[in-house]
Amino acid sequence: MCVISLSNISVVYAQELVLYKLDSIERPYTLVRQFRSENNIDVSEVITAKTLNVLSNKTQIEFVFSNAIIFSTTIKRESSPSSVANIKQDVMAAGKFDLPLEKTQKIIFNGKISVVEKFDIHTIKRELQIEGNETKENLEKNGISPPPNLPK
Repeated sequence: MCVISLSNISVVYAQELVLYKLDSIERPYTLVRQFRSENNIDVSEVITAKTLNVLSNKTQIEFVFSNAIIFSTTIKRESSPSSVANIKQDVMAAGKFDLPLEKTQKIIFNGKISVVEKFDIHTIKRELQIEGNETKENLEKNGISPPPNLPK
């Protein structure tokens, strides 16, 4: 089993996180992130995984992906931005992939922006496993925001 852990990330500026969950596929979790490193390198990553767990400690939140594939594109902005030598693409597979995040990091999921510190994986699962016959009232009773077009 391959384990990849990013325990010491250099300073990252203006990182954007977007999370998707799709049902009925081998790797239902997809996280997209884009940022510029302190070395003036633009990074775009797509992480697909079979599972996602969210762990918390005193200083950070950690997203732990299993059975992950990581697609990474880096563009170094020193010389000509269109130079092929400045663009690098990699694909990695990992049995486990740890992604540490600052607690104040924002993430977009289900059309809402949340702070990673308040992000609850169980909410993700509950929101996405709604049966077709659920009523608006039952969803609201369980603290789930129903879609606007759901009949009472």
